Amino acid sequence: MDFGGTAWIRDQIGVGYDVTLINACSKTDAGKYKMIVGDGCCSPFISKSYDIAFSNSVIEHVGDWEDQKRFASEMRRVGRRVFCQMPNRWF
Repeated sequence: MDFGGTAWIRDQIGVGYDVTLINACSKTDAGKYKMIVGDGCCSPFISKSYDIAFSNSVIEHVGDWEDQKRFASEMRRVGRRVFCQMPNRWF
């Protein structure tokens, strides 16, 4: 599960696994991946339904501190494991 990801990023990585993307932007091209247009703070997925909940530099864009906590909590709920990358605080 890629929170906030795009097909372009996935294609650059070259990952050959099934990947589901959730993104608030309805204009994002899903390419060969399953795309869900939705809110990463409140997704429609069953708890622990994905092996990995992944996010790359998205959490800082979801809103205020409370929204960021909801986003992180949703990633923990959906994924059995979590990889949430964020830029340096001063970046």
